[in-house]
Amino acid sequence: MNTKFNPFIHVAFVLYGLNLIFTSNDASQAIIYFGLAFVFDPFDVNQPWKERPKWQKSILVGELVLIFLLLLSAVWPDFKAGIYDGFHS
Repeated sequence: MNTKFNPFIHVAFVLYGLNLIFTSNDASQAIIYFGLAFVFDPFDVNQPWKERPKWQKSILVGELVLIFLLLLSAVWPDFKAGIYDGFHS
């Protein structure tokens, strides 16, 4: 795979995901684009995880945490309503 364009694709997906969050409040679509951005590693893909600098690890882990938080925010209202209905039925 040609990794020359990975940083550009990564930034484009992140910016589009942020655009979806701030302009249309569409977290479910933003999860998709942040997940796709996570696939296109903007750093050296041949470098093992243990040898990467801490700032690269923190960026990638931060993006992963953002993906999980968006997923939780998309699922939480239905999950909360299901728990409430289950206990109060």
